[in-house]
Amino acid sequence: MREKPDRIAAEYALNEVGGFTMTMGASSFYPVQVAEKGICWLRIRALGEPGHGSLPNRENPLIKIGRAAERLGTRRLPFHKTPVVERFIHELAEQLPGVRGRVLKLLLRPGMSDFVLDRLFPDPSLAASFEAALHNTANPTIVRGGRKINVVPPHADLEVDGRILPGQTPEAFVEEVRALLGAGYQIEIEQAWPATVSDIEDPILETFRRVIERHSGGKGIMLPYMIPGFTDSAHYSRLGIKCFGFSPVRLGPEDRFAKLYHGHDERIPVEGFWWGLRVLIETVVALTE
Repeated sequence: MREKPDRIAAEYALNEVGGFTMTMGASSFYPVQVAEKGICWLRIRALGEPGHGSLPNRENPLIKIGRAAERLGTRRLPFHKTPVVERFIHELAEQLPGVRGRVLKLLLRPGMSDFVLDRLFPDPSLAASFEAALHNTANPTIVRGGRKINVVPPHADLEVDGRILPGQTPEAFVEEVRALLGAGYQIEIEQAWPATVSDIEDPILETFRRVIERHSGGKGIMLPYMIPGFTDSAHYSRLGIKCFGFSPVRLGPEDRFAKLYHGHDERIPVEGFWWGLRVLIETVVALTE
């Protein structure tokens, strides 16, 4: 990208994560990525009192860093509403009958959102996806401490996978984390870049919609969507390329995309893969005509 950007110059880039089946009730939705969260990876350090492992030590930094991991893993950062997510939830709710659609819209109300996620969502993996769409997230992934079992170290580190919503800055994210943890922690930004957002009105979305409807017997509903992770769109978009996540795969009602991704027994159905390949080929052909 830095040395030979002309080699990848294009009007559009079709990237991973988008076009998978999301079943809610009797309806099949196909979210297409038009936005993705940015990253803000953190190193959080707790200082303590070093000493011999044979003696109780209330100032053990591993205890302190454990409390930080527990808070980050069990409490939410503040609620934020973004245009892409607001539209996704409204369009999704309009397709769900009765009370389901009305309850879904409550996700956009700060005073009700947590209650809906915690008490009214029957599927934890779907609830996690909506939570990530409405909050910055900070997930502890790596802990580093002492080197010898009989020595209490002077400090312990926690590495945190932070994801930030469109419109949020790394500095504001750090302040949210600091407010959650309280005093006594050093917080350093390891790496950060902003969220990526494409035009939600781009005509390419109509192509996605037509092809999905044709291959789902008119029952598949395409929705513009923001993914909680990031893809190469974060880099291609810097060259002015319009990036959309469209790597279709058909999943069964029992399959939950968010749960399968990097989870135990990570997989997709073979027939769902071949279905997605046919959809992708037809989409590319339609875009080149």
